[in-house]
Amino acid sequence: VQDDGRTLDRDRNYITTSEGQSYALLRAVWMDDKETFDRVLKWTNNNLGKRDDEVFGWKWGKSKNGQWDIIREEGGINSASDADQDIALALIFASKRWSQDHYLKQAREILNDIWEEEVVTIYGRPYLLAGNWAKDDKSYTMNPSYFMFYAYPIFAQVDLTHDWMDLKATSYEVLKKATEAHLDQRASGNLPPDWISIDPVTLQVVPSRHQDKKTDFADDAFRVPWRVALDWAWYQDERAKDYLLTSL
Repeated sequence: VQDDGRTLDRDRNYITTSEGQSYALLRAVWMDDKETFDRVLKWTNNNLGKRDDEVFGWKWGKSKNGQWDIIREEGGINSASDADQDIALALIFASKRWSQDHYLKQAREILNDIWEEEVVTIYGRPYLLAGNWAKDDKSYTMNPSYFMFYAYPIFAQVDLTHDWMDLKATSYEVLKKATEAHLDQRASGNLPPDWISIDPVTLQVVPSRHQDKKTDFADDAFRVPWRVALDWAWYQDERAKDYLLTSL
């Protein structure tokens, strides 16, 4: 983390992602490091908060014109729902740890726009998409590692206007389907894939329509067991235990 609050990804030409900023915020609040938290939050708001809503652009770095900004030519202005959820969660923790309401106010604004921009309703139930861009497809793009089962009960406490617990339920349902489906392979490896799509008519889990979004168990999906295990550690949710014991 630089002195100005920007988190660098040295392996990717020193870009900054909303994901990286969200991890820095969570680590800072867990470590009771308010000074770092505020620096990271200020940079995030000033540099990634350039959309017309309260969620964040996902990719910032050196553009083709040589300027350092959101890389719009690579879709950097689009949102990523994993980062937006982690930022909201970090803000909720910050409001509790440091007793400052402005953190909670921003968290609620982000949560509202997660539902506006990154959640789609299918047959009356909510499903989390990968970002604002993912709901324009005939089949909706999802990333199972973006499902934050442990955060939804916390979100439900501070945001009474949206059904976070049903979002948790559909996330478990999609994760189980994605893990068991053979997708574009001959058989399932009983591991969660990085990327999938869901058919809004049949609710069938299928490979993503985007060629760059693979069904491999790779860098993204590696987070799934951790996210599920944390739900068990915090809430002893039987769905978490069942997934870890029977699906993997």
